[in-house]
Amino acid sequence: MKQLLEAVMAKLEWDVPQLQWIDMNAGQMNHNDPPVQFPCALVDFSRIEYRNLTESIQTCELFMEVELHVEPVNPSATPTPVSVASLEHYEVAESVYKALQGVAFDSFSPLSCIETVREKGEHARYVILRFSCMGEDSM
Repeated sequence: MKQLLEAVMAKLEWDVPQLQWIDMNAGQMNHNDPPVQFPCALVDFSRIEYRNLTESIQTCELFMEVELHVEPVNPSATPTPVSVASLEHYEVAESVYKALQGVAFDSFSPLSCIETVREKGEHARYVILRFSCMGEDSM
């Protein structure tokens, strides 16, 4: 699992240069002053499901989340056209999608984006891209 996380983070670093911070999600955004640079990608497995093929071989389906945060934008009191800053989430999300969709790492099947959601955090909104892939583990 560690190798897959490292490979995904390296791919993001190489293919999505606008990301200023790429790390495993360890709750960085739960701080009043998050210890990251924006825009950032926080990567983690949300779930891993195992199935036995034999007594010594299992398949696993991994569900990975890439949580994307951009610099919070202070809303304007006066109506203005949609600002470029307010669309940055979508630009970064599209770049991450293009970098990871269909890419295979090591002994895992190609990543498949299964969902993109926009969430409201304590300080700002953020986007989560959810991917899945299959792997095999032998003892």
